[in-house]
Amino acid sequence: MKVGDLVKLKEGEKPRNKREVGTILSFDVYTGSFGSEKMANILWNTGNPGWILAARIEVINEAG
Repeated sequence: MKVGDLVKLKEGEKPRNKREVGTILSFDVYTGSFGSEKMANILWNTGNPGWILAARIEVINEAG
């Protein structure tokens, strides 16, 4: 999974605000009380960017 990849929510994940498919813009790590988790900033099909746990998405088309 890298910047520019086209991704979608994994099967079983419920879309929020009609966000289902998007392009990865960047990555970061969220550190909370349960440890660290990789986050992805996605430009969603709604036209708006948003953060999501990388574990909740899967690549459907890799960037060239």
